[in-house]
This record gives sequence, structure tokens and C-alpha cells, in this order.
Amino acid sequence: MANDRTFYACQAVAIAVQKPQNDGSYLEPQASDYKFIHGVQTIGLNTTFDFDNIFELGQLEIYDSVLKIPQIEITLEKVLDNHPTPYTYAAPSGNLLVDSKNRVSVQFAIYKDTENAGVSTPLHTVKCTGMYINNVSYKFPTDGQLTESVTLVGNHKEWSTDQLVDIATSAANIVDGNPSTIDEPIGGHVLTRRDVTSMVLPHGTSKVQSITLGVDLNREDLLQLGQKVPYARIPNYPVEVTAEIEYLVDENNMETTAFDQNTNDLPEQDVSISVGAGWYNVDLGSKCYLKSVTYGEFFISTIRSGKIFLQDGLVVHSPTIDQLVTSCQKYNEAYDQAVNDGLMTEDEMSSWMKEQYLWTSFHENKLEEIKKKIENLKVDIYEARQDPKLANRIRSTIRETENILSEQLLHKNSNFQNTCEGFASTEKTSWLIQNLTFKNNKLYDFSDISLQTVIEQWYMSFLPDSKCRDLARNEPWKSLWIIKEKSQLQLFANAGITELNHNQKNLIVWSQMYDNIQESLDCPSKEVIEDDDMLDGWFIVQNRKREKEKLEKDFENSTKNEKIKNASEVFIMAKNPEKVKNIQSMNSATSKAIINQRTKTIDTKGTVGQEEFYDEKMKLHTQKMEMASRQAKSK
Repeated sequence: MANDRTFYACQAVAIAVQKPQNDGSYLEPQASDYKFIHGVQTIGLNTTFDFDNIFELGQLEIYDSVLKIPQIEITLEKVLDNHPTPYTYAAPSGNLLVDSKNRVSVQFAIYKDTENAGVSTPLHTVKCTGMYINNVSYKFPTDGQLTESVTLVGNHKEWSTDQLVDIATSAANIVDGNPSTIDEPIGGHVLTRRDVTSMVLPHGTSKVQSITLGVDLNREDLLQLGQKVPYARIPNYPVEVTAEIEYLVDENNMETTAFDQNTNDLPEQDVSISVGAGWYNVDLGSKCYLKSVTYGEFFISTIRSGKIFLQDGLVVHSPTIDQLVTSCQKYNEAYDQAVNDGLMTEDEMSSWMKEQYLWTSFHENKLEEIKKKIENLKVDIYEARQDPKLANRIRSTIRETENILSEQLLHKNSNFQNTCEGFASTEKTSWLIQNLTFKNNKLYDFSDISLQTVIEQWYMSFLPDSKCRDLARNEPWKSLWIIKEKSQLQLFANAGITELNHNQKNLIVWSQMYDNIQESLDCPSKEVIEDDDMLDGWFIVQNRKREKEKLEKDFENSTKNEKIKNASEVFIMAKNPEKVKNIQSMNSATSKAIINQRTKTIDTKGTVGQEEFYDEKMKLHTQKMEMASRQAKSK
């Protein structure tokens, strides 16, 4: 018969704040300074060693490898149980600006697995000093316990067989001045969803499924001459505080904030949470702004239904093929009417705007430059995928450039509604909405809500690509897409009855796109696939590679002379600027560098012999080295 036993984790962790001194140093904590952390569930300890590889001209091998600063990262996750948390120990003042400067010492004790509790001399101890808080998050789920997760970063770690701190007998067992032992029951219970006593949320407290709060200091090393390790690790202000709130959604509590490209401000929101009868209080203040809205199963179900659910019980159905034909007839009739009434066509409007200097070839070229800049930035962020800090800076530039692009496009299309095409498009859309909008299964008469309002809400239901991409690669859609053929699953309720709507088509396109990516021989990593900007960069890189290969193949096919094909320098006649770009794109990165270097040399010296080019000098040097090597081997 098995014994009734209580099992304890044979590890323990304690934390202490290092006190700053007048000379800028930090005092090593004493045993009495350490606080034992109760309720720890998991501890992640990562140490990263990176090298700077140094090369020299004329040699392919690495000249030297210089060890960078070792990076230490500790992640502690504990349940909320009315005991102080790692964050409250490491940041006791409650002032982020003050506590962000704190350095803490963290110690782990590892005991024999035959011990029934971590109260004897440990086998090993791990000590990390000079650690800074880098980020902290809180999770409040409906299933499981409420938790805090803290990540500390630093550069110092040591292992020892000595007992650095007697966690079992020292003042590390004192919690808030009250003596206790490790095995003493806590004065309450581990907190779960029932212990969330009050919430202030943007859309009320009904049907809340989970809340995740977080702050990331995104620290950077501050270095000084004469010292390898950082002088300090400073936060990047302003820090970003986030709150992710998951609701069960119906038509009464859907996100209804109206915004489009003309929106300059979003409403300020208040977010605060109290749990454990006020033991833990988290207040994000009253200046929280909506950043994104993501719908899960409810939204996928809505897309699959083929209907658009608007406010006040209005439902916009998808059109049948006959209704689409009729709407196109309405477009043609409206277009002819607009022409007879003297409205300008889109081409005529473009010419008029050019004459009035509202949109000229200069503006058009500028627009193309902005598009090209975004394209290059996305390649840059893909190539910076191993450098998170650089990637974040590039991402910020991408968003800024996209905003500029939106402004330019808005200016370019500002008069579209005054053209024949714009008038006809409005009439077509109006006819469709009038014949597809229902309330209580009856065609709506627009007595309470205007047609224009319904059209605006209908347009707002169109998901941007970023949302469709997120839905396509995640559950619950991902599983439905995988099993659709084997299970003969009908993805959309309206398939075969009405036409697929905008969101349905977009979801299929991106689902197929992600399938194609997975089948690619050069499939990117999961991190790249889940990052829209990086994946766009990968698309661009692959497309440029294919275009380059096609141009080279076309050149090979068009040139019969083998000497020209195998020449180190090939001159191709260009008939126009586009042909010049195509020819230049055939150069590899090395060839482009050679062209730039030769151009600088010619500009500097005026007249240059072939042997004076830097790349030719390197070739000659390499040949000499190879000849010397062969001669040495022949002796």
C-alpha cells in the first residue's frame, strides 16, 4: 500500500535589493536582506554568449573572435497568493522611475531529490547579482490561477557548492516582518478568477474571459571606456504598458470605436484591477488607448456565415450572382448619367489635377519613392530578424512611412467621388446595401438608420490584411482549413448560394499563401511567418531573387556568343530607365560593391588603369598567394 506523502519542490529562490553607495557602487546584500519568494511555479534561467567575428582583408578565415558581454536573463513566475511578489520585492517604492534603477541579487538553492523539503544544506547554489527588472506581466484567466511573471536581466552569475544564503534558517523566511517557516500554510489561498474583486475596463466587466497586463522597460546597455560590462542598463522611456482583455462577444459588447484614415485621436480609457480583497491593486491610469482588436471564434463564425452583423440587429447578406449582375447594370447606368451631366472621368480628373498642380508627375514619383522605401524597409527588418532592438526601430520607421503613404494616397484620391467612376461606384454600393440589409429576417427600410450610416458600417467590416493574416495562421480557423478536404467540411455557409464576401475571399487567399510558404524550399522560421513585416520582407527578397534569375536567364538566352556570356564585365544596351534598373538588378551584392568602389576611384583620380582598381589588386594578391602555396607544396 502506497504511503500518503506530501511532495515539495526541492528548489528555493530568494531575492534582495542591492543598496547603492555614494561612489556609484552597490552594496552586496547580507543574508538578512534576502526574502524568500512563496508560490513560485517556474524559473527560467538563460545565459547567452555571443562573439564578434573579426575579419581581415585578403583572408577568408576569421581573424579573431571577441567574446561579447554575457547576457543573463531570469524569468520568475509565481501564483498570486497574498504573499509579496518578486516585483514588489525588487520595486518596493511603487514608483517606476525610482525602482527602474534598482539592482537586485537573486539566489537559487538546489537540493537532493531525496529531501522532503528544501531545508537542509543545498547541493548547489546559483547567485546572480546586478540584476535589473526588464519586464513584468500579470495574467488573470478564468481557468487556473492568477499569476505574476517577472524577467530580470544582468551580466553576473556564479555557481557554488557553498551555501551562499541559508534560506531555511535565515531571515529569508521572514515575510513582511512576520516569522514563518517554509511549510507554514499561507493566510489565505491561491487566487483564482473568483478573487478578482473589482475591475474598471473600457467595455465593462461582463463576460470577461481573461486579462493580461504588462510593462516592458526594453533596457539597453550603457557602456564606458575601460570597462567590459555595462555601467548601467537603462530603460527606454517612455515605456509601453499594455492591457489585453478577452471578452465573450455578442452584438451588445463588440468594439464599436469608429475610426478610419482621417482619425487623429482615439478616446482615452481607464483600466484598473483589484484582486484578493485589495491585496493586489494594478492601476494603468485613465490614458489607455485602443491599439488593436482581435476577434477569435466569434469572428471566424461570423465570417463563415457569409453575413455582416451591424448594430441594432441589422444584417447585411452576401449578394447572389444575379444581384451582382444587376448592381453592375446600375453602375453602367449611373456612369452614363454622370457623363451626360458633365462630370469628369477619372482620367479627366487626373489631367485637371495636373493642370492645377494638385497632383503632378512630381507627386506621382514621390509616391513611388515612398512605396519603394517601405519595400526596402521590410527587407531591412527581415534581415534584422536576429536583432530585436534594430528590428523594433525599423518597424517604427515602417509605420511612420506607411502613415505618410496613406496621406499621399488620400490626397491623390481626394476627388474620386466627384468623377463618373466615383458616382457610379456609390450608386452600385447603395443598390447592393438596400437589397442586402435585413432586420428580423425582413428587408430593412432604413427608417431608423440612414443608408449612408449602414454603408459606412459595412465598409468598416472589411478586415485589413493584417487581421486576415492573423486569423488565417491561428486557431480556430487553422484547424478548419487543414481538415476541410478530408472531412469534406463546408467552410462557408453561403458557398454555392451567394458570392463570397470580401473577408471570406481574403481569408482563403492568405490561408493558401501560408500553405505555399510552408511548402517553399526556403521556408522562413516560425518567428518570421508570424511577423507580418518580416514576412513581407521575405516575400520581397524571394521576388527579387526570382526576377534576378529571370533577367540572367533572358540574357543567357539572348546572347549566343560564349565569350560575352563568360566575360567578367558585360555591357548591355539600355533603351529606357526601366531597362537600366533591370540591368543593375542583375548585379550581386559583391558586383554592386565593386561598381561603387570603381566609381569612387575614377571620380578621385580621373583616369585609372584596370590594375589600379581595388578589386583587381585583391585578385592579383590572391593569385600570388595561390602561386606561392603551390610552389611550397611542389618542393
